[in-house]
Amino acid sequence: MIRELVRSVAGYPGLLLMCMLSGVFLPLPEDFPLVYAGVAIAEGKFTWTPTLVVAVVGVGLRDVGVYALGRYMGPWLLESERSERWFKRERIRRAEKMVRDRGPVAVLVGRFLIGFRAPVFLVAGACKLPFRQFVFWDVVGMTVAVPGMIWLGWAFGEQITDMMFWLNARSRIVLVVMAIAAAAYLYEQYRQRNEVS
Repeated sequence: MIRELVRSVAGYPGLLLMCMLSGVFLPLPEDFPLVYAGVAIAEGKFTWTPTLVVAVVGVGLRDVGVYALGRYMGPWLLESERSERWFKRERIRRAEKMVRDRGPVAVLVGRFLIGFRAPVFLVAGACKLPFRQFVFWDVVGMTVAVPGMIWLGWAFGEQITDMMFWLNARSRIVLVVMAIAAAAYLYEQYRQRNEVS
């Protein structure tokens, strides 16, 4: 269903809408419409400059909207048990720790964490991170992330979208496998250091 929704994006207004709604009102990360925009460029339906402008504006409006929501709902968002109905409490707590520990740089880090962007941007607003700092670090991240995802769609076409949907459907399995691989690697490094000693 989500795949058909993303594929059915009609022109630049559709791309703008998808970028504005993704990750908050639509249950998919912004990466999906961006990759499909790249596919549309490869197919000759879109061109680079308008696609980049529309994507950056759409993603930027969504980010500022999420920040403003956090700023407006701040104390309720961070302290109310009722907010758990709308936001996953654990993600909000992790995002709050990240923003408090890293300050405005957390916005840049959050930009590259799929599924964690919106909580970081909400908490940045709730923690009263200055708006200029939020916009600065968000734009820094967007200058890499948005063109990068569009380029992936342009360069690899439907193959990359197939892989993204496969990974998205199996995200927990992929995370567990990655965690096991990382643990095995760290254990091997630890073992080798102890043998040398």
